[in-house]
Amino acid sequence: MIEKKKLVKKLYLDKGLSIAEISDILEETENNIKEIVEKLSEYNISTTVSNYSFRQLKDKDYLDLKERALPIETPYPFVIKAHVYLYFTENIGIPKVYAMLSYFFGEPSKCYDERKSSFAYHFLLKVHPKNSQTIAGQYILTVKDLNETMRVDFLKITEDYKEKDSNKEYEPFPELNKKEIKKIWYWFMAFLINSLDYFNNNKLDIKPFCKKLESNYVVYGYKNGEFFSENYLWSHGRQNYRTIFSENYKKYNKQVRKEVAEMNYRNKSSQLISDIIEETNKESLPIYEYRILASNIYDTCTSYLSSLDYFNENQIREKTKSLRSMLINYLAFEDEYDSIENFYNNYYYKISGFNNNFALDNFKEIFKMAKDKLEEVGYTDQEINLTLDFYRENFLEGYRSGRIEVIEEHLNKKFNSVPEDYKEKLRNASIDQLNKISSIIYNIEEINEIEECL
Repeated sequence: MIEKKKLVKKLYLDKGLSIAEISDILEETENNIKEIVEKLSEYNISTTVSNYSFRQLKDKDYLDLKERALPIETPYPFVIKAHVYLYFTENIGIPKVYAMLSYFFGEPSKCYDERKSSFAYHFLLKVHPKNSQTIAGQYILTVKDLNETMRVDFLKITEDYKEKDSNKEYEPFPELNKKEIKKIWYWFMAFLINSLDYFNNNKLDIKPFCKKLESNYVVYGYKNGEFFSENYLWSHGRQNYRTIFSENYKKYNKQVRKEVAEMNYRNKSSQLISDIIEETNKESLPIYEYRILASNIYDTCTSYLSSLDYFNENQIREKTKSLRSMLINYLAFEDEYDSIENFYNNYYYKISGFNNNFALDNFKEIFKMAKDKLEEVGYTDQEINLTLDFYRENFLEGYRSGRIEVIEEHLNKKFNSVPEDYKEKLRNASIDQLNKISSIIYNIEEINEIEECL
């Protein structure tokens, strides 16, 4: 069976044969061949809400599925933010997007709108509820360029497509809501960023290429060890830009073919893709999920502080950041504290200048507002908890070790040394206990007085 899988992989991925053709050659049922094919190049995306598996579609399969699929509404203004993030923050334009997609997923589909795009990659996306093997829904996911920007489009595969209007965009369905669509979009951006970082760090070769985008009169690609992108509509006189566009595309294509013929190019995508996907799932996506949750809390804090009449605009910006930190810390470590009062009274990062104007009742009110806001945009308590795992892992140990270091340093100065058994107790103390020790440490006369806090 192992040898048959290898043979199917070669015939399907390398030779481009259909499932029916492979079935005839190997004298196997089409269902058996289809089952092998679907497992050949299936990859995972894991969010705090769901697990997703995706695999690349052949053009025939894509066209068959598209016949019974409904387009999902594009998440504006996220599209604009995504483009700004990729291009202006990460310096990733369409040439780099295409380079990485073609490296890992081979030649693009021939099914795309040549008036607005220069490539497209189509995938079958399966939605699995968290920790479940059941399939809650299936989608066509397309990664492409659209007028020089990266796009990730979704079409829901449905059995009752005939009863719906396939010419309009539909609101996202429950199993793949707007929030999750944005996460998957970001996942592909993070995958590209991680891939490019890996290429740069390991000095891997990018295969030279040349592409054109007819709608914008753009020629782009990779040659002579550099990415390039030239827009002839704006860079040349209006009368001859079409001619220059066409001539340069032919010239660069010829240069690229010559360069490829002379180089010893090796593609190692099958060795790298699993590692890069794991990094994207374990490192990049949790950061994004945390930032979005924190952003929602920040908006709530800004709104609340703006409703008060004793802070100016500059104070609101400064104090919103601190208040957001307090709320996130309490959400993440609520179990570490005896009560919300205890947390508020001991929190080490209290907002400067709030003592006279911002009391415990204010904090309780803003905490409830923040929870209500998160629930309103679709967060469950479980999702909040899983999202804050990133915060706990990255900040808890740093905070704990910092508090312990300060306490030990003060005890050393006051009592010349700290017995090993007390060091052990400090290492095992909760955040609440460490905060209590910090609050009394300047007044104790004997080192054993810290045991009252343990």
